[in-house]
Amino acid sequence: MYAKVGLLDDAVRVFDEMPKRDAVVWNCMVTGYARAGRAAKALDLFRRGQVEAVNMANDLRAMPNVLNVCAKEGELMKGREIHGRMVRFLAFDSDIAVGNALVGMYAKCGRVDMARAVFVGMKEENVVSWSTLISCYGVHGMGEEPLRIYEEMVSRVLKPNRITFTSILSKLQPLRACE
Repeated sequence: MYAKVGLLDDAVRVFDEMPKRDAVVWNCMVTGYARAGRAAKALDLFRRGQVEAVNMANDLRAMPNVLNVCAKEGELMKGREIHGRMVRFLAFDSDIAVGNALVGMYAKCGRVDMARAVFVGMKEENVVSWSTLISCYGVHGMGEEPLRIYEEMVSRVLKPNRITFTSILSKLQPLRACE
């Protein structure tokens, strides 16, 4: 609870004093560090939790937060390590939040190919999935690919949101400048 409301020092104190920690407690701490922007600590605790916590290795709750930290910090290798663990130990391909976080992490770390591969491998996508992929291609200067992806999204009867339109419009501006 302390970690959730931003009192990370208090959360660490309670965590350190606990004689037994379950997967929920580990996930709360990892998420707390991730939200506080302390990437190295979040990733270190995540690794420790994989070893020390019963069932944490099978728990996806902290994954999106940890992957978002990797993306924010440009930690491609750490993100790939986590992705590898999920491939080996978890059935994550049906978890939209984890899939979206992976697409975003690879996109922000410059691996458009991996972002696309994760997206294609997702069993289910939502508007966030599509918007993230559109933004990925646009940010990395992939020409008209964001428009093609947008058209594919709309053809699947998914309703775009504000982020989708912002991503598309920001990519059209450079195209107009070329005319």
